Order: sequence, then C-alpha cells, then structure tokens
Amino acid sequence: MNDPHDSRASVNSSIHKKNAQHITGSAMPAALVVAGYSGSLAEPLAIMEELKAKSASIQAEDLDLVEQMLLHQAIALQSMFMDLAVRAKGETSLPGMQTLTQLALKAQSGSRATLQTLAELKNPRPVFVRQTNVAHNQQVNNGDKPPSRVEKQRAAPIELKAHEEDMHGYPTLDTRAAKTAGRANSPDPAMGAVHRTPKRRG
Repeated sequence: MNDPHDSRASVNSSIHKKNAQHITGSAMPAALVVAGYSGSLAEPLAIMEELKAKSASIQAEDLDLVEQMLLHQAIALQSMFMDLAVRAKGETSLPGMQTLTQLALKAQSGSRATLQTLAELKNPRPVFVRQTNVAHNQQVNNGDKPPSRVEKQRAAPIELKAHEEDMHGYPTLDTRAAKTAGRANSPDPAMGAVHRTPKRRG
C-alpha cells in the first residue's frame, strides 16, 4: 500500500517544478510587469497566456527564447509608457508633468529599441562583401615581393634621364657615343703639312 505522504510530496514537487518553469521563463515575468502597470484589468495568468500566443508567430526561428523575451519586454515597456503618459496628463504641477512625461518617453524609447532588435534578428541586415575580379589568364604570384618605389627609380634607364635633360636645354652625357677627337689625337694631318709652301730652289 502506497504511503499518502509520499504521493502528496510527489504532487507538491511537480507543482513547484511547474511553477519554477513559469517563473524562470519569459512569459510570466513579463505578465507580472504588465499586470502591475495595467491594474486589475486582467489576471497575470491570462496575460501570460496572451503573451505566449503573441510569440507563437516567431517560434519558427532558432532563437525562440530570445525573440519571445524581446517581444514580452517590448509589450511590458509599452504598458509602462501608457501608464506614465496617462499619469502625466492628469498631473497638475508642471515639474511632476515633466518628470512623468520624460519617464514615459524613456519607456517608449526602450520599447522601440527592443522591437528594433527583434526586427534585426528576424531580418538580418545584408552584408556587402567586396569581391576582386581576376582575369582569365592573369597570374598572381603571392610569394614575390612587389618592387619598391626606390627600386623602380634605380631601375630607370639612363637614356631617359639624359633625354629629359636634353629637352630642357642642358648638355646630354651619353657614355656610349664616341668621344670627339681633340687636337692631340686628331686623325687629320697638320694644317702646316697640307698647306705648306714649297721651298724655292736656289
């Protein structure tokens, strides 16, 4: 025969476990916040069931818990905004109205930011990747180091530099050209030998 105390303990353990699942979930905390700011319009359990129904449309994604949490937080913040906005309208003093209005706008901004995060999870922003187009017969040598600017300058031909100087009117030095013959090594005969007056015979 089973002990009734054991059966009662098993039932209490199951109830506590189920309550713990609700408390550590996302729907019940959000439902408590919504119920706290909405007054006695609905019971927390009914609000929790409605939050679960609203999150059913996004359960097809992998980030179920995160998306549900964001949605529930956005709804809770929206309830805070509505409560603060109504209280600000009924405030008679200007400082009190300004304080409540600022708090209401902060709650509205938090709800909007939460919904924006949820939208980015559902529809991620496109990532643009730059792609380098390579020609069909192009060869890329990744191991070769590209020549530096100094090496390019050193590898420039001397003739180009001499030509540039010549265009500006400066004398051009060309080491390949034959040297101009001077008087010491001139192949022509001396002027005296060519045009010498013959001696008169006596």
